[in-house]
Amino acid sequence: MKKEPKWTLTIFESRGCLNCKAQKKIVDEVIGDYPHVEVNHPDEEDIDTFIQEHHITTSPTMILKCDGVETGRLASLRPASFVRTLLEGAV
Repeated sequence: MKKEPKWTLTIFESRGCLNCKAQKKIVDEVIGDYPHVEVNHPDEEDIDTFIQEHHITTSPTMILKCDGVETGRLASLRPASFVRTLLEGAV
């Protein structure tokens, strides 16, 4: 049997970031349409390494991966239509 791909959406947010709070609400609204996508956040202890490895320059940043390979990214506050377009790649 063929293994289903593992899709993850990792969201980097900065503390106190108002755009991050707004983006979270948008992601929460649309993610239910993509039950096969797991949402996660980088570990606080490894945040500096995560920022360097993923070349994060702004927050929020959302990174979509399939089996650990980046397939798409959105940076800064984006509307639901942009988030849906990103997640449409997870099919």
